[in-house]
Amino acid sequence: MALILRIGIAVTMFLIYEPICISKFFTLGQWIIRIRVRKLPNFEKGSILSAYIRIFIKIFWGLISFFTIPITKGRRAIHDFAVGSIVVRITLGIEKGA
Repeated sequence: MALILRIGIAVTMFLIYEPICISKFFTLGQWIIRIRVRKLPNFEKGSILSAYIRIFIKIFWGLISFFTIPITKGRRAIHDFAVGSIVVRITLGIEKGA
């Protein structure tokens, strides 16, 4: 029972934490490595809906999505193409393409 509870809490945190953080500001990991997820073409923050679509595609495609990063223009994954987002690197307070 305790294991099921822990799994439930982990899944809930994953499904709430990442989409809300991506759409409103950034996750702890993104803050540490100084990257942000932004919408193209204006590099604005995405909506909560696009963040949820992005995470569900990321879960569905898994590692396959990440293997597309080195071979695509702009180093974008499948889930980035699906919602029109890109990951940008923060340098001295300025967002640049990662």
